[in-house]
Amino acid sequence: MKDKEDVLLTEGGSVRLPHPYELVQYIPAAIYPMLNERRRRALSTIDRPYTMMACRLSGLLTSLAKVKPVVGVPAIDDCVTAWEALRQSDCQGADLHLWAAPLPDAEYLQRFGRKNISPS
Repeated sequence: MKDKEDVLLTEGGSVRLPHPYELVQYIPAAIYPMLNERRRRALSTIDRPYTMMACRLSGLLTSLAKVKPVVGVPAIDDCVTAWEALRQSDCQGADLHLWAAPLPDAEYLQRFGRKNISPS
């Protein structure tokens, strides 16, 4: 990124949690032998304990906010319920990152932003 001065990144989303989380997961015995060492390590490691990806977060919100899981477009009431639960949780937007690597500080990134934009 620094060499090519390119900062275009996309992601499904993540949030910064007010407290670190612990990971407890179950990997079926039949699946475990199929995973190489790198994948086993990746599954058992939390590299950013204050950052949670949206896929895990949506599962928690479904459980904690009592929103039924859906496939497809959710009902607006379910979206509002999940949003309120997220808002009350004190979560914030996650720090800018690329996988586990944090991006350069804001001062460095500002040079790529548009400046002096007047309202149209």
